[in-house]
Amino acid sequence: MLHSFKNVFEVDLISLLTPRKQLVGLDIGSSAIKLVQLKESKGRYILQKFGVKPLEPEVIVDGMVMDEGRVVSAIRELFDETGVQNKQVAVSISGHAVIVKKISLPPLPDEELEGQVKLAAEQYIPFDINEVNIDFMYCRPTCQETNRQIWQSFSLPPRKTRSMS
Repeated sequence: MLHSFKNVFEVDLISLLTPRKQLVGLDIGSSAIKLVQLKESKGRYILQKFGVKPLEPEVIVDGMVMDEGRVVSAIRELFDETGVQNKQVAVSISGHAVIVKKISLPPLPDEELEGQVKLAAEQYIPFDINEVNIDFMYCRPTCQETNRQIWQSFSLPPRKTRSMS
Protein backbone atom coordinates (compact mmCIF):
# COMPACT_ATOMS: atom_id res chain seq x y z
CA MET A 1 0.00 0.00 0.00
CA LEU A 2 2.79 2.44 0.91
CA HIS A 3 4.24 2.00 -2.59
CA SER A 4 0.94 3.15 -4.14
CA PHE A 5 0.87 6.27 -1.95
CA LYS A 6 4.48 7.09 -2.85
CA ASN A 7 3.54 7.07 -6.52
CA VAL A 8 0.96 9.80 -5.83
CA PHE A 9 3.61 12.12 -4.41
CA GLU A 10 6.58 12.61 -6.72
CA VAL A 11 9.69 14.39 -5.49
CA ASP A 12 10.21 17.86 -6.92
CA LEU A 13 13.89 18.75 -6.35
CA ILE A 14 13.35 22.48 -6.99
CA SER A 15 10.75 22.74 -4.22
CA LEU A 16 13.10 20.91 -1.85
CA LEU A 17 15.74 23.60 -2.36
CA THR A 18 13.50 26.68 -2.16
CA PRO A 19 12.03 28.19 1.00
CA ARG A 20 8.65 26.76 1.90
CA LYS A 21 5.79 29.18 1.70
CA GLN A 22 3.02 26.60 1.42
CA LEU A 23 2.18 23.62 3.58
CA VAL A 24 -0.03 20.74 2.46
CA GLY A 25 -1.70 18.33 4.86
CA LEU A 26 -3.55 15.11 4.05
CA ASP A 27 -5.72 13.25 6.55
CA ILE A 28 -6.78 9.73 5.60
CA GLY A 29 -9.76 8.96 7.82
CA SER A 30 -12.15 6.05 7.89
CA SER A 31 -15.03 7.99 6.35
CA ALA A 32 -13.27 10.70 4.33
CA ILE A 33 -9.97 12.02 3.06
CA LYS A 34 -9.24 15.67 3.80
CA LEU A 35 -6.69 17.89 2.05
CA VAL A 36 -5.57 21.39 3.09
CA GLN A 37 -3.06 23.84 1.71
CA LEU A 38 -1.81 26.66 3.90
CA LYS A 39 0.15 29.67 2.73
CA GLU A 40 2.56 31.64 4.88
CA SER A 41 1.85 35.34 5.01
CA LYS A 42 3.47 37.79 7.41
CA GLY A 43 4.50 35.05 9.85
CA ARG A 44 1.05 33.44 9.90
CA TYR A 45 -0.57 30.67 7.90
CA ILE A 46 -3.74 31.25 5.92
CA LEU A 47 -6.00 28.49 4.61
CA GLN A 48 -5.58 28.62 0.86
CA LYS A 49 -7.25 25.42 -0.37
CA PHE A 50 -9.41 22.76 1.27
CA GLY A 51 -11.12 19.62 0.05
CA VAL A 52 -12.95 16.60 1.45
CA LYS A 53 -13.59 13.36 -0.39
CA PRO A 54 -16.08 11.04 1.36
CA LEU A 55 -15.26 7.33 1.30
CA GLU A 56 -17.73 4.48 1.12
CA PRO A 57 -17.94 2.52 4.41
CA GLU A 58 -16.28 -0.57 2.91
CA VAL A 59 -13.09 1.26 1.76
CA ILE A 60 -11.58 1.63 5.25
CA VAL A 61 -12.92 -0.71 7.93
CA ASP A 62 -11.76 -0.55 11.56
CA GLY A 63 -8.80 1.59 10.53
CA MET A 64 -7.63 -0.90 7.88
CA VAL A 65 -7.53 0.06 4.19
CA MET A 66 -9.60 -2.58 2.41
CA ASP A 67 -9.50 -1.02 -1.08
CA GLU A 68 -6.17 0.66 -1.70
CA GLY A 69 -7.08 1.62 -5.27
CA ARG A 70 -10.09 3.67 -4.20
CA VAL A 71 -8.05 5.46 -1.53
CA VAL A 72 -5.35 6.38 -4.04
CA SER A 73 -8.01 7.47 -6.58
CA ALA A 74 -9.71 9.65 -3.96
CA ILE A 75 -6.38 11.31 -3.12
CA ARG A 76 -5.67 12.01 -6.79
CA GLU A 77 -9.18 13.39 -7.28
CA LEU A 78 -8.76 15.69 -4.27
CA PHE A 79 -5.50 17.08 -5.68
CA ASP A 80 -7.17 17.63 -9.07
CA GLU A 81 -10.34 19.21 -7.63
CA THR A 82 -8.51 21.57 -5.27
CA GLY A 83 -5.72 22.45 -7.68
CA VAL A 84 -3.03 21.68 -5.10
CA GLN A 85 0.28 21.40 -6.97
CA ASN A 86 2.69 20.93 -4.07
CA LYS A 87 3.63 17.24 -3.79
CA GLN A 88 5.42 17.59 -0.46
CA VAL A 89 2.69 16.51 1.91
CA ALA A 90 2.38 15.89 5.64
CA VAL A 91 0.16 12.82 6.02
CA SER A 92 -1.88 11.97 9.09
CA ILE A 93 -2.11 8.26 9.85
CA SER A 94 -4.13 7.02 12.79
CA GLY A 95 -5.96 4.00 14.05
CA HIS A 96 -5.43 1.06 16.33
CA ALA A 97 -2.73 -0.30 14.01
CA VAL A 98 -0.45 2.71 14.64
CA ILE A 99 1.63 3.02 17.80
CA VAL A 100 3.68 6.08 18.73
CA LYS A 101 6.13 5.94 21.63
CA LYS A 102 8.80 8.25 23.00
CA ILE A 103 11.96 6.40 23.96
CA SER A 104 15.30 7.50 25.38
CA LEU A 105 18.59 6.14 24.12
CA PRO A 106 22.13 6.97 25.16
CA PRO A 107 24.20 8.96 22.67
CA LEU A 108 24.96 6.67 19.71
CA PRO A 109 26.56 7.06 16.32
CA ASP A 110 23.89 7.58 13.64
CA GLU A 111 24.74 4.25 11.98
CA GLU A 112 23.82 2.38 15.20
CA LEU A 113 20.66 4.35 15.94
CA GLU A 114 18.29 2.51 13.57
CA GLY A 115 19.23 -0.89 15.00
CA GLN A 116 18.72 0.31 18.58
CA VAL A 117 15.34 1.83 17.72
CA LYS A 118 14.29 -1.51 16.19
CA LEU A 119 15.37 -3.35 19.35
CA ALA A 120 13.40 -0.91 21.50
CA ALA A 121 10.33 -1.39 19.28
CA GLU A 122 10.33 -5.15 19.87
CA GLN A 123 9.18 -4.69 23.46
CA TYR A 124 5.96 -2.97 22.32
CA ILE A 125 5.02 -5.19 19.38
CA PRO A 126 3.67 -8.73 19.85
CA PHE A 127 4.34 -9.61 16.18
CA ASP A 128 7.34 -10.47 14.06
CA ILE A 129 9.32 -7.22 13.96
CA ASN A 130 10.08 -7.79 10.25
CA GLU A 131 6.34 -7.50 9.43
CA VAL A 132 6.05 -4.03 10.96
CA ASN A 133 6.82 -0.67 9.36
CA ILE A 134 9.01 1.30 11.77
CA ASP A 135 9.93 4.96 11.49
CA PHE A 136 11.50 7.34 13.99
CA MET A 137 12.41 10.96 14.48
CA TYR A 138 15.21 12.36 16.62
CA CYS A 139 14.09 15.01 19.13
CA ARG A 140 16.71 17.43 20.38
CA PRO A 141 17.39 16.96 24.09
CA THR A 142 16.92 19.79 26.58
CA CYS A 143 19.88 21.09 28.56
CA GLN A 144 19.19 18.67 31.43
CA GLU A 145 18.84 15.57 29.24
CA THR A 146 21.86 13.51 28.24
CA ASN A 147 20.00 10.76 26.35
CA ARG A 148 18.65 11.07 22.82
CA GLN A 149 14.88 11.43 22.76
CA ILE A 150 13.32 9.49 19.91
CA TRP A 151 9.71 9.56 18.72
CA GLN A 152 9.06 6.12 17.35
CA SER A 153 6.04 5.09 15.31
CA PHE A 154 5.01 1.59 14.33
CA SER A 155 2.51 0.64 11.68
CA LEU A 156 1.25 -2.89 12.20
CA PRO A 157 0.61 -5.10 9.18
CA PRO A 158 -2.90 -6.08 8.11
CA ARG A 159 -4.39 -8.79 10.32
CA LYS A 160 -4.30 -11.41 7.58
CA THR A 161 -0.48 -11.16 7.34
CA ARG A 162 0.30 -10.99 11.06
CA SER A 163 2.04 -13.92 12.65
CA MET A 164 2.48 -14.16 16.37
CA SER A 165 6.09 -14.71 17.43
